[in-house]
Amino acid sequence: MALLAIVVGQGTFLSALAQVPNDETALRTIIERYFAAYASKDVDAMVRLWSDKSPNLEQTTTRLKEFFSLNKQIETRYLTFGQWKTATEHATAPVTLMVSAIDEQTNEPALGGGKQSHTLSFVKEAGEWKIWRDVTAEEELAEELAVAQSDEARQALLIANKELANVKLRRALVAQGIALRVKGNYQQALAVFDLARKHAEDIDDKEGIGDAWNQSSYIHFLQSKFDKALEGYEKGLVQCDASGQKNCIARSLQGIGTTHLYKGNVSLALEFYQKELAQCQEVPDGKACVGSALGDIGNAHLQKGEYERAIEYYRNSLVIAEEFGNKGNTATAFERIALAYSRQDKHVEALENYQKSLSLLQSLGDKGRIGRVLGGMGSSYGNLGAFELALDNLQRSLAIRKELGDKLGLAVTLENLGWLHLKRSDYASAMIFFEQSLAASEAIPFKNGIAASLNGIGIVHNRQGNFTLALHYYKRALELAETQQQRATIDHAQ
Repeated sequence: MALLAIVVGQGTFLSALAQVPNDETALRTIIERYFAAYASKDVDAMVRLWSDKSPNLEQTTTRLKEFFSLNKQIETRYLTFGQWKTATEHATAPVTLMVSAIDEQTNEPALGGGKQSHTLSFVKEAGEWKIWRDVTAEEELAEELAVAQSDEARQALLIANKELANVKLRRALVAQGIALRVKGNYQQALAVFDLARKHAEDIDDKEGIGDAWNQSSYIHFLQSKFDKALEGYEKGLVQCDASGQKNCIARSLQGIGTTHLYKGNVSLALEFYQKELAQCQEVPDGKACVGSALGDIGNAHLQKGEYERAIEYYRNSLVIAEEFGNKGNTATAFERIALAYSRQDKHVEALENYQKSLSLLQSLGDKGRIGRVLGGMGSSYGNLGAFELALDNLQRSLAIRKELGDKLGLAVTLENLGWLHLKRSDYASAMIFFEQSLAASEAIPFKNGIAASLNGIGIVHNRQGNFTLALHYYKRALELAETQQQRATIDHAQ
């Protein structure tokens, strides 16, 4: 979403104000202040003009900060207002602008310049107008494309709006895909990312092609299709590298590293995370990118058993996420810190951080990550002996992971249910969950999960006096665990 400043002659503007009704005058004043604040990169001033109840505010704030970090020498001029629509408590104002900017990384004119059409929506709160939404024509088209029921319908929309076939439409499509992914609508999100990639290919937008590959690969990763994810991330890296966009390159490297981490290749993952950090450090105003890379490096240290070092990286990442007001990244940092504490059997501290993460994720409606955090909380409650709380959280996690088709998360949660019942000496239930976890892990395949499940089955047999069977499963688990560089149980947190 591009948000632009307007430049108008003060005398002309004030003269026009005297000729319009009071509500329209107030709305025009807000719009002038809104885009004037944009011209000076004053995010706080822009946010103050929004309703804090708007569901679009956080996303807009994030995009503003990203736009400011990537572009400089923004030049804009005001063209015209369209037809106003004003009711007692609601209003809309179409605005058309021209914009140009210079890309911070390439020192070339930024993509997406030229004519911009926006529709600003307002709501009246306590007698004062507040911005509710700022949407471009490309974003409106992307919304229609995302809900279109067939390829034919999408094609008809694109033909009818061919003047919007630009980089801004690709970005809007990616934003739509991300929103669908967060809600757990993975197949629909994949279809939108595929559309974004094809559109980027049509306009020779290499960064867009790479970004679309990265986004679709992340969904394949969430579905535990690691080889398919790795293939997509590598294709994304080629395109991002060709575009010269450091942020895009960093996202591809992050995806490749995380996929290797979950495949058990910790050293290789750390290598890619270090490359990711190097790219982020070359991004002008790339502090947010650096924060993400620091968290990824922390993950590698976590899987190596270097917990204090991991926490150090996580806390540095948390500081940056909070500085930028990014709830998603803040939630991730709290979750990672919680996981590091749980690995050290500090479950009270772990739960404190899990709760902070959960609250943020619930405000975002991120179902996949909510399921993951509930699983972590269930394990910590179990280790504290709070069986009912543990069981409740693990069962809620299990339901979400089944719903989303999260195969890896499903395997991990089944395994944790096995450990929970083992603590209660409910050997029959423990065996059922360990066997289900084993089957789920083998289907991926998830070697660390296989080893952990085999170990759990061995413990059950040992407790029941079946020593020959116990030894058999222990040996299988040990043989597999020795081929891995990380703990037998890898927690689903990234």
